[in-house]
Amino acid sequence: ALNNLAVLLALQGKGGAEPVTLIDRAIAQAGTQAVLLDSRGTIRLAMSDIQRAADDLRSAIAMRPAGGSYFRLALVELQQGKLDAARSALEKATELGVK
Repeated sequence: ALNNLAVLLALQGKGGAEPVTLIDRAIAQAGTQAVLLDSRGTIRLAMSDIQRAADDLRSAIAMRPAGGSYFRLALVELQQGKLDAARSALEKATELGVK
């Protein structure tokens, strides 16, 4: 529940730092899991914390490659001006079922 609330708040641009606090609490309670790292990466992306978003998304992908994580990593890479890396991440996302 903390995970979902944190993502919703971040995507709506609400809560200030609360989304990060909530997702960090979820990680502390449930342990480091790919789905939670993906969520924290999504939150950080929404909050324009691009480098930390990239770190979280890469960690999530290392634990459990998922199309959605690769798609969000492509967005991060694009924001960093890394077009080849963004293209590669988007191709991987497509291979894993993102349309």
